[in-house]
This record gives sequence, structure tokens and C-alpha cells, in this order.
Amino acid sequence: MRMKKHGKVWWIGWLIAGPILAVPVIYISIGLIWALIISPCKAYHARQQILASDPQTLLTACREMIANREKFRNDWAEDYGKNRGDRTLDRDKGAYGQDVPAIIRKMNPFHIVISKNRVLVFVYGPPRTGFIGYITGADELGMLNQNRATMITNGLWMFTN
Repeated sequence: MRMKKHGKVWWIGWLIAGPILAVPVIYISIGLIWALIISPCKAYHARQQILASDPQTLLTACREMIANREKFRNDWAEDYGKNRGDRTLDRDKGAYGQDVPAIIRKMNPFHIVISKNRVLVFVYGPPRTGFIGYITGADELGMLNQNRATMITNGLWMFTN
């Protein structure tokens, strides 16, 4: 049986192009699985972890960190969007240590931003999921308008964005 003139070329072309075309398809598939299944599940777990914590203990821990803001290291000294005097702790730049209250430390957050009137704790991301603890009398709505936030108790909000 005789093969057509272009038959071999066609098969050789697919043998070369097939693996090249398969790589993007594999990466896109992995990305879709992450975006549609794994990431939402992890964000859900982070929300459940926050809601399972005692809200008053969590709020007290946040306020303790605000009161002692100066004793924390600052991992993002020149970060865009940070206010002057804010302290940021990044998990990738070292362990949080005993200064971070145990209730927050156990959540193993990605990073923590401590400002003069609030603490933002990013437990998971993306989607960014965490909580904000405010000092008594702080303007809570300023930050909350930027995030989809749910009130846990007065001064303590959970967000996902």
C-alpha cells in the first residue's frame, strides 16, 4: 500500500507540533482547576477558620497589636498604598514570633498590616480573604467600602476580594 505524498509530512508535523501545542493546554487546564476548584475551597476554609475563632479574643488580639505597633518589624518598608507608620509582617520573610497573638499566629496568615487604627490580616489569597480589626471609635467604613466585608462584631470585619 502506497502512502500519499503529503501523508508523512502531515504526521511528522503533528509529532513536532503536538507536544508544543499540548504545553499551553496543560497550563491552562491547571490554571482553570486552581481558579475554579482549589482556590475557592481554600478561601472558604480561611473564612471558616476566622468564623470559628472567638470574635472578642480576635478583636482583643488586633487591638493589642495596634497598641504595640512599634515593636513589630516592617517587612514592606516602601510598599505602595501603605500609610506612613504602618508595619507589615510577611510570612515569607520570617516567622511571626511570639509578639503576634497566638489566635492570629495559628491562622498562619500570608501577611499582616498594622496601622494606627486597624489591623488587616490576610489569611489567604487570592481571592484575598482575611479580617480587619479596628480600635474603638475608628472610622470602619473608609476601608470597608473598598472590600466586600461582613461584620463579625463591632470593630471586627471579615473580607474576601
